[in-house]
Amino acid sequence: MTNTRNVSISILLLTVSLALWEAVVRGFDVPVFILPLPSKVAVALYRGLESGRYLGHLKVTLIETILGFVAGSALGFLLGTGVAMNRYVDFLLKWGVIKQKVETSDLITNELIDETNQLDVAKVVAEAKAYRYSR
Repeated sequence: MTNTRNVSISILLLTVSLALWEAVVRGFDVPVFILPLPSKVAVALYRGLESGRYLGHLKVTLIETILGFVAGSALGFLLGTGVAMNRYVDFLLKWGVIKQKVETSDLITNELIDETNQLDVAKVVAEAKAYRYSR
C-alpha cells in the first residue's frame, strides 16, 4: 500500500514539475538556448534514441569511465603502497610531524573565515596581477 502511494506521489510530482517547467518557459518566453521546453527535450531525446546517435557516445563514455576508474585505482594503490613502505614517512609519523588524520574543523576555523572576509579585494587583485606578470 505504501509503495503504491509513494510511486503515485512520485509520478504526480514529476508531472506537476514538468507542467510547471513548460508553463514558465512559455509564459516568460525564455529563449530556447537558456531553457528549452521539456516537450522539445523529450522529442529530441526520442529522435536521438531512435536514430541510434547516442549509442556510440554511450560506448565511448562508458569506456572512458571504466579506464579512468582503473587508472585512478591503480595509481592510488601504487602511491598508497609507496607512502606506506617509505621509511621517511614512518619517521615523520613517529615524531608527530604529520598526523594520520586531520579534522576539517582544524583546517577551516572561524578565525580563518574572519580573516578572509576582511581582505581588501583590490589589494589581492593587484598582488595577483603583479605575481602573474612577474613570472
